Amino acid sequence: MSRFFAGSKEKRYEELTNIIKQIRNYKKIKDMSCMLNSFEELQKAFMKAAPVIAKEENGQTLRFYMRCLIEMEDFVNEMWEDRKGRKNMSKNNSKSLSSMRQKLRKYLKDF
Repeated sequence: MSRFFAGSKEKRYEELTNIIKQIRNYKKIKDMSCMLNSFEELQKAFMKAAPVIAKEENGQTLRFYMRCLIEMEDFVNEMWEDRKGRKNMSKNNSKSLSSMRQKLRKYLKDF
């Protein structure tokens, strides 16, 4: 039974870290639409990993996961404050930025 969880733990954590790497790459190139998609993927992966996290980490949220969320929040707020930069964004990126901001705010209330 514990071997199942050990493999499951690695699999879930690896999935989370891979998505976080994607998000960091999208952040570098300021691709908000891809970042939004990855954020939604990250939420789903975290929900899948929740039982494993509850068992392995005594229900505490993973530090690398929280760090990613905080970095994303800072980045989104920074992008939001830059009015000139926001005007120069493509329509798709601009839309994604605003929906990302809303979803991130709503999601972070739980933490």
